[in-house]
Amino acid sequence: RAGLQIGYRIIEIDGEPAQKMSLREALQRMSGLEGTNVAVSIVRDSKIKSYVLERQRVEVKNVIPVLLKGDIGYIRISNFQDGTFKSVVQALEGLKKEANLRGLVIDFRGNYGGVLDEIIRVGDLLLSSGILNIKLSVEKGYPDFVRAKPSGNREEHYPLVVLIDEGSASGAEILAAAFKENGRAIILGEQSFGKACIQQVFALKGQYAVKLTTARYYTPNGRYIQYVGLAPDVLLIPIKVDRDNPTLTRRVHYLNEGLIRNRIERPPGEEKPLASLVYLEGEHSANRSDPESDDQVQLAKRLIEENALIGGAVWWDECKRVLRQVQKEEEEKTVKALKRQGIDWSSGMPEGIPVPTARINLAKEINEVDAGGAIDITVSVENRGDGTLYRVLGRSSSTNPAFDGLEFPIGVIEPGRSRSYTLKVDVPEDSLDRRDEMVIKFTEDNSFEPPYLAAWITTWAQPTPAFAYSYQISDDAGGRYDGLIHTGEHIAVTLSLRNIGEGHSKDTVVMLRVLSPEGISIDNPRAKLGLLKAKEEKTAKFGFNVGDTPAESLVLEIIAADINLGINLVSTISLPIEKKHIEIQPYSGILKVTTGGAKVYGGRSETSPVLAPLVEDSVIKANGRVNAWFRVPLTGGLTGWVRVQDISEINDKTSAAEAEEITPVSFLPFRPPIVTLREGVLTSKKGSIDLKFHVEDDQDVRVVYVMVNDVKVFYEYNKDPTDECDFTAELPIAEGLNLVRVIAYDNQGLSTEKPFVITGI
Repeated sequence: RAGLQIGYRIIEIDGEPAQKMSLREALQRMSGLEGTNVAVSIVRDSKIKSYVLERQRVEVKNVIPVLLKGDIGYIRISNFQDGTFKSVVQALEGLKKEANLRGLVIDFRGNYGGVLDEIIRVGDLLLSSGILNIKLSVEKGYPDFVRAKPSGNREEHYPLVVLIDEGSASGAEILAAAFKENGRAIILGEQSFGKACIQQVFALKGQYAVKLTTARYYTPNGRYIQYVGLAPDVLLIPIKVDRDNPTLTRRVHYLNEGLIRNRIERPPGEEKPLASLVYLEGEHSANRSDPESDDQVQLAKRLIEENALIGGAVWWDECKRVLRQVQKEEEEKTVKALKRQGIDWSSGMPEGIPVPTARINLAKEINEVDAGGAIDITVSVENRGDGTLYRVLGRSSSTNPAFDGLEFPIGVIEPGRSRSYTLKVDVPEDSLDRRDEMVIKFTEDNSFEPPYLAAWITTWAQPTPAFAYSYQISDDAGGRYDGLIHTGEHIAVTLSLRNIGEGHSKDTVVMLRVLSPEGISIDNPRAKLGLLKAKEEKTAKFGFNVGDTPAESLVLEIIAADINLGINLVSTISLPIEKKHIEIQPYSGILKVTTGGAKVYGGRSETSPVLAPLVEDSVIKANGRVNAWFRVPLTGGLTGWVRVQDISEINDKTSAAEAEEITPVSFLPFRPPIVTLREGVLTSKKGSIDLKFHVEDDQDVRVVYVMVNDVKVFYEYNKDPTDECDFTAELPIAEGLNLVRVIAYDNQGLSTEKPFVITGI
């Protein structure tokens, strides 16, 4: 209802980054009482949008019947759960009461399968004979054949069209294959997902498990479509006429089981569609809640209306006639749509010989563009011959997704004329440093294509934020005022977060979580800091009660994140829980700093964070004492602690008059390493190169490694850590895209990642 679609990526739930959540956590956070709201932020086409959704009771209606105009029945089956067969029977009975049905459209798009018995019963309802599926289990070692049984019902003879897409999986695609291979229905749409096996998870000792395939399903013709999917009889290819992003030759990319498992081999003799149809996608075609405005449903309906299916059988000659007519109509619609944009897309034969030439112009100096910016790309074609060029179309290919698949519809070019098309290409904000070749190849109706064009475009990543932090424990509200954690106290943790990077953090969030002990909950675990400019610092305060716990320490996880860029700092700190109570003795006196390098601590422990340095011979006030510590007042109503060994007590009235409260300064003891490339390399001949880089840290550089396309190619552990090091890593470079990530850790477990792309040529 809010307009969210499959493929949108959720990056934030109620202000908390979803990147750190498991699927179960994300579902738990989105679930809640009916009528309450949940805020989510999503990414689609590199743009971020936020929604406030009202929680409502979800009643999954997996069978939706609609009577289409012309007395054609439509039934959408979203999955096969218990009771699906009964729901389909009820849907058919309802449709038959409304009209004398001329045929059925069954919609399996997005159907991921389900209960096998329900799938078989639905198939048997619509199929009078033939094999429904073949199951080969590990236990038996021989196949089980499931056959349809004739019932004599009218449903077995209705003209039938089945819709599938890349989301049709498992039982849905097996059932579609049964209809197809038994000649019962025409299958329209896209290649299906390719899931045709049963897998079971077996628990092992410890926290381990193994997943094994225990059975396979085969189509009636004995085909195993795991990793491959089912090819439709008619492949439907939608195109769009959009001035800013035309897609007249949309390539069909499918999400399937093979891609998910990085399986790239294809089986020999892979099945192909019998026909394809390119159609102009309507404005509301993605709205599957209204079948009357769904382009694919309307095509299925037309095949039934024009007698392409008679008596439950497929008549391919009639199908082809209908498809040819529809294709002609769709081409006419496309020509009219382009004409409204000033492009002549008519076809014809030249009387003479066209001689095309082409050029490309990038409206940027030295072909460079910043991430988050845009670049105008103009393609021009001139006809130097004496014959007309028809339907000239340029299409780009590139290893950079921003410049891949761009289309430049030029259209008709008369002799002696030149025509151009300009696209404004938006480059995503999260693009990395990279240099990519963009190649533009052309098509022309009569094969008089211009020569291809090539240009190199350099993308520079935006300056990115990086986070460092410090913290202070405050127990002033109902506590012991000593900056330490005691059982039974209410504790406030003040986090100071500074952006030490060169770029702004546009949507900054800080979160605090108690990892242990259990039972301690933070009052407000999330603080939204908003825009945090480079070198800017902001604070966030978190409160919680420490109960009567036997635990010796409190373990906190601190997360700072830029929601837009997905940049995170994750750190864990362990704080001791004091069991012994020591009274703070009242004290009012003047102290003189006697030691160089003396510090003010947040609590009466050297493990507490440092709040301020002390200058030797300076004079400060004190208002309490515990053994070897003095408590001192700070500006802003805060308190700190200094060691007795760093000061001496004085009773000089003049010094007392000069003593001032101490102003805390920003110490950032939790600061990630900084990675700097000595030489920026964005293109290289395939083979190997030496990458030189420098890593520095405020404490110790501990571990450094380099990944190339998810393969670790360099690793170094510093046995004798230092605060800065130079490294040289030999990187293997393959032809095409090489994603390089330099990753460094310090002794506090804080990390920095420097990603960029090297294009191998």
